[in-house]
Amino acid sequence: MGSVLCVTRNGEGGIRAQKEAIRIAKNRGNPLVFLYIADSSFLNKLAAPIVVDIKDILVSMGRFILLAANERASAEGVKARSIVRYGVWRDELLDLVSEIDPTTIIIGHLTGGPSCIEKAEREKLLISIRE
Repeated sequence: MGSVLCVTRNGEGGIRAQKEAIRIAKNRGNPLVFLYIADSSFLNKLAAPIVVDIKDILVSMGRFILLAANERASAEGVKARSIVRYGVWRDELLDLVSEIDPTTIIIGHLTGGPSCIEKAEREKLLISIRE
């Protein structure tokens, strides 16, 4: 049985994605995995000590966001696993997808509803992320 992978972040778009992932996992009886990627690559031109401090802050924020996501899932009777990764967003997502081989990937957007990518469409998504 494949899992539902929800790539999430803070804010309304992230919460909408979490709720959709919970709904799908519950309806299908699939395992649910929440992923937060702490990506500080936008800071690459700054001094190294600042980046180290930011890394710790981003990882801690990710843990907190996933704690809230897990509470939402639990309230709906869905058990979820949380993963925080640190690195470049696309690289970390591609690595985890190859590790857990999810049936469905949910990605939140700043506006509108989350994207729901089924396994049949996943390769197109992964190719576009690699590019």
